[in-house]
Amino acid sequence: MEPTDMDRVRRAVASIAAGKPVVLLDGQGDAAKGSLVSAAYNATQHVLAFTVRHTTGFLQVPLAEALCDRLNLPPMAGARSDGRCASQRVSVDARDGVTTGISASDRATTARLLADPNTTPDALTRPGHIVPIRVADSGLLCRHDREEASVDLAQLAELPPAAVLSDIVSAHDQTTL
Repeated sequence: MEPTDMDRVRRAVASIAAGKPVVLLDGQGDAAKGSLVSAAYNATQHVLAFTVRHTTGFLQVPLAEALCDRLNLPPMAGARSDGRCASQRVSVDARDGVTTGISASDRATTARLLADPNTTPDALTRPGHIVPIRVADSGLLCRHDREEASVDLAQLAELPPAAVLSDIVSAHDQTTL
């Protein structure tokens, strides 16, 4: 029996809750792009190393706007005011518990900090190696895109509204997504 869309969502939510990454497709057919998504709250060195290895390596952390605003994450300087770029925030690293910020371990530490409701703005340094993305608190009800979907999956898994997201690179041509 073919799984329904709800079956797929339930499996994705269970994987996210268990700290495992899922593939999120944006579009259909040949035009579909895939992103590897995991919860920021339970990010681990192992999952982020896997993510970097199988994606572009450009890690973004979509955050619900309330969490993003509480951390005083300003827009990326020079970002276009239209589309996806308008939501990008200045890149960050964890202030403590990291070395250069680029390792999978360091990026996992930063992702967990971004998801932690007790993190204060001074716990982060700027610029860094993780790009936060400000997502409307209403998620997919407001905007139908992968960033909103990733945050909604984290919330459905009863985790803070923050995810780690990176675009998957083609296995046939590593210059394309």
